Amino acid sequence: MKMSEEKMRNGAQGAPAGETAETQSASKEAAAAEIAPAGTPAEGEAAPLPLPKKRQKNTGIFLGIATMCFLVYLACYATKSLLSVNTPAMIEEGYSSVAIGTMTSVYFFLYGAGQLFVGFIGDKVKLKYMLLGGLLVAAASCFLFALIDSVVLKTVVWGACGFGLSFLYAPLVRSVSDHLEGRQAEICMFLLDFASIIGSTVAGVFGALGNWKTATIVFASLLAFLAAASFVFNAVFDKVCEGREEKRRAAAEKPQAMPLKAFAGYWLRTGGVVFILVTAIQGIAKNSITFWIPTYISQYLEFSPETASIIFSVMSLAAAFNQLVAIFLYHLMKNRAIRVVRFSFALSAVCFLLLIPIRNAWANLVVLLVAQSGYSWAGTMIWTYYCRSYVGAGRVAFVVGFLDFCSYLFAAIGSVLFSDAIATIGWMRLIVVWGGLMASGVLAAFLFPKSTKNI
Repeated sequence: MKMSEEKMRNGAQGAPAGETAETQSASKEAAAAEIAPAGTPAEGEAAPLPLPKKRQKNTGIFLGIATMCFLVYLACYATKSLLSVNTPAMIEEGYSSVAIGTMTSVYFFLYGAGQLFVGFIGDKVKLKYMLLGGLLVAAASCFLFALIDSVVLKTVVWGACGFGLSFLYAPLVRSVSDHLEGRQAEICMFLLDFASIIGSTVAGVFGALGNWKTATIVFASLLAFLAAASFVFNAVFDKVCEGREEKRRAAAEKPQAMPLKAFAGYWLRTGGVVFILVTAIQGIAKNSITFWIPTYISQYLEFSPETASIIFSVMSLAAAFNQLVAIFLYHLMKNRAIRVVRFSFALSAVCFLLLIPIRNAWANLVVLLVAQSGYSWAGTMIWTYYCRSYVGAGRVAFVVGFLDFCSYLFAAIGSVLFSDAIATIGWMRLIVVWGGLMASGVLAAFLFPKSTKNI
């Protein structure tokens, strides 16, 4: 009896009339949830990544976003890959590998700088304006690149093309994260990756024709047309979504974006530094190493420039299923993206080192394809899962923009170093450097904090 009375006194102590201890505790939790910004971890808890709220599936919205993502990024990546596949033909015309490497580095640097800029404005500016501005700048730059002869001016306008194309990816990912989730979001991210592969294949076909100036003008025209088409599409899309968004907001208030300063600290505490390193290494591989693969095929494996372009296109097409393989590995490894990153970089490191003893050209190409697939899987973990996990904090475009900035900044440095390395240390030693770079990616991934369980 005394114990029962004591429990009643403890339960009622400090509680307003009519409230039990459980009710008071629930009230405090509700008040804390109202004060804390979206995605902020509670005191004493391991910092979890913010998760998006459930949204109703809408097939029309899904198809519209999926089509837009595929077409825009197809044109973007085809343009981006054009200089790579045209490099063997341009070298035969008298352009040096150092000059082309400088063009690529300026492109990467300005693309990365544009991504950093987009990271700050991408969560605020409407998608239709981002796509319109980026595609028009890229189109004008491609026209000028084909028409002028000065290597210095070509370098400048190719860099401007990179700056324009940087306005596309982060807003597209933000659009996917804002409107879709689950399988629909995975499909759209797959289409972005698939578009990049098809874009490289299309660029390789034009590169095999040998006339790089004509190919550049064709792509410039395509970009200009797509700028107008995407603006009209998104204007209509906004009107269609307007009523649906109002209904959703009436049912549940839209979470506010976490203040940038608070989010930056939170992000760095939950493994952001590790993913900056991982993204930098993956960016060097995806952009710098991939850029020099047609030249590697032409010079080291001794194929003609035209054949090298065709082989590169076939390899790009074969890599079309990398995103699906990466998603399979993600679910196989219990939805832990960091595990897939470690495995993928390790596989690439081994395959790059195997290129040295394998002298048969066709066997060498197969191993090279596996190495390329490995670092592609690591990229899928970054862009498909890691970046989108911050939708609850309202900072998807910021994370995508900042990581892409780091990716292309280091790719710019890598491109210059690789172009010099071809002439100084030769292809065999450069392959060893590529293998070592992938091994450093494995080491960086092991620095990811264990307290962050859901990545």
